[in-house]
Amino acid sequence: MYFSHGFAFYVGLLGLANLSTASRSQVRECQSPSTMRGAKSTIPTTSVAVPTTTPMVAVPTTTPVVTVPSTTSTSDVSTTTLAAISTQTSVADTPSEKLGDVLSRAKLQYPESNLVALPEELTDGFSDVEFQTVDTGLVQFQVAGSSKRSELREMEEFGDEIFWGVEETHIASASILVPEQNEGVEEVTIMQVHNDVAPILRISWMESKSFDGVLYEDIIAATVRVGLGDSSDNFVKTVLGQRSDSPVDFQITVDDSKLTIHVDGVVKVDQQDLSSWDGNPTAYFKAGAYNNHPNIEDAVAVVYLESLEW
Repeated sequence: MYFSHGFAFYVGLLGLANLSTASRSQVRECQSPSTMRGAKSTIPTTSVAVPTTTPMVAVPTTTPVVTVPSTTSTSDVSTTTLAAISTQTSVADTPSEKLGDVLSRAKLQYPESNLVALPEELTDGFSDVEFQTVDTGLVQFQVAGSSKRSELREMEEFGDEIFWGVEETHIASASILVPEQNEGVEEVTIMQVHNDVAPILRISWMESKSFDGVLYEDIIAATVRVGLGDSSDNFVKTVLGQRSDSPVDFQITVDDSKLTIHVDGVVKVDQQDLSSWDGNPTAYFKAGAYNNHPNIEDAVAVVYLESLEW
């Protein structure tokens, strides 16, 4: 009897041992390798590619409808504008590096007709708050106050002021960005043909202006003076297009007493008669920012040049 009970007890223990071994085997089979002692985790890590440069934004070939946010700082281009001109691949440290040889044929005037820098200084890297490159590489012109300016005036190469007649052939071209202006700025002239009497041509940004009974807002327009006096008959005004958040190419051609203006390669003013200025060989080009009568005394006008030639 003792033998029967002992044998049964032994068989029971043997069964429990086998069951325990099988259970441990199943646990090992179900265990993730990451939970086993000494094992390295095999959980996959999701890799996210981080661009090393700012994504490129395609500049539209037509007039964009981007609204550039207003800013009280005029030392930098707004974020939206930066995106619009992000096709630039390098940043110029000084205006002379960006604009190049044209500065040997220009002088800087600020804030009125005062001389700030001659060609020798401009080509040697002159830069100041009214005339400097920003982090996009564009050259910034800025000026506060009514009828104040930060402008380049055409000169003889490393020489004196240049003067010419409208009967001759003279061409000026520029790529210009007019950002959304600060509060109080109503009109900014960006290119001119001037003489010793008056501006023959002004290309300007206008916040709001009526032409022939039609109200236009946020536009670039040309005003051509075809005679003396303040009569409206002495002025020919043409809307050149809406302001753009990317640089726009302008070309002014004076030839045989006629004026032609191209905007992004398209003729906008065609052979406008300038013969009323014949016999007055005192004309010259200007480019930059002229703050036309802001409604806030110290409002700051800002213009950016990408290129200039005359």
